[in-house]
Amino acid sequence: LALFRLQNQLSTGRRIQLPSEDAPAALRAINVQRLLDRKGQIKTNLAASNQYLNGAWDRIGSVSDMLIELRGNVVGVAGNTAPDSERQELAQSINGLLQELVNAGNAKIGGRHLFAGSRSQSQPYDFNRSFVEYSGNDGWLRSYVDLERLFETNMSGTDVFGGVSAAVEGSVD
Repeated sequence: LALFRLQNQLSTGRRIQLPSEDAPAALRAINVQRLLDRKGQIKTNLAASNQYLNGAWDRIGSVSDMLIELRGNVVGVAGNTAPDSERQELAQSINGLLQELVNAGNAKIGGRHLFAGSRSQSQPYDFNRSFVEYSGNDGWLRSYVDLERLFETNMSGTDVFGGVSAAVEGSVD
């Protein structure tokens, strides 16, 4: 029997064939395998989180560039006596940039909106040519980055872009 077990160990590369042959060693092996599986999932989570955060960083950079362009356009005609046609052209340019800003705020990676808070499956911004409406929330999506350690993997639109105004109050509802 001992010779048979030795031959099995040599041919399979395993010290034990059944957990009952060495229960403490089998339990340690199960725990190590479980830990390796969790670490593998954490590695996948980190890769996905890194992709989302890099995408958000890229969109924020493009928003910054658009805001600089918008400011330059507005400052260029402010305070001078520009003709109405030039002001109308600027207004159209501003509307176009606002639509681009809304598109950047609605950016998606892997089917997930980057700036919608925890409502990542629904589009956070809507622009109807009069105002921009935010339908996301301030929630966070979290992912494990290590055992027992959660990390925020997104940003809400209110944290990034601000712009949520207080409720309008008056004598009429």
